[in-house]
Amino acid sequence: MPKIKLPRNVRDLVKKANAGSGDAAWDLSLHYRRGTGGVEKNDELARHWLERGAELGNFHAQCDLGVIHYDAGEYEVAREWFEKSAAQGHPIAEANLGVYYEKGHGVERNIPKAVEFLLRAAKKGCGDAQNNYGLLLSKEMHEHEEAMKWLEKSAAQGYAEAMCNIGTLYHDGKGVPRNLLKAREWWQKAAERGHEGAKK
Repeated sequence: MPKIKLPRNVRDLVKKANAGSGDAAWDLSLHYRRGTGGVEKNDELARHWLERGAELGNFHAQCDLGVIHYDAGEYEVAREWFEKSAAQGHPIAEANLGVYYEKGHGVERNIPKAVEFLLRAAKKGCGDAQNNYGLLLSKEMHEHEEAMKWLEKSAAQGYAEAMCNIGTLYHDGKGVPRNLLKAREWWQKAAERGHEGAKK
């Protein structure tokens, strides 16, 4: 089988990754995942370089590898990668750990730890974390006004889930005066973005 000559930029990345650059391995993983940089899409090579990048300490690769293991139901392995990524300050890894502790996925349920991780990610502008933190404040701690602030930050970034949750707070009159018209407006916004719960 003839050896495929790789584009120069990819050859350079391979050289750097083999020399221990996690960032280069992460870049290679993205090229093979998307079919960019002059290479064809290749899931096997994308996974190979993703794992290499994670092992070499790239926090994006560690977080992505965590997601793959999480989706496969391998919660313990996923958590280990999320922890490595979060230790370097990756907001999505922090948000994922927050959900881990909130739901008790492969760990003992721990609301204070969930709050700690979600708040760290929310403060960095992670819309998903802002929504989940707001929801946690509302449901677990009954701090509805504070919850509304974080849900609004998430909604401002276009998160349909946050829009739906704001609608629910208006409907129930929690943290804001009860207002069915506003509830309907927020549910409408969420539904327009494809949120199934809001459509109902």
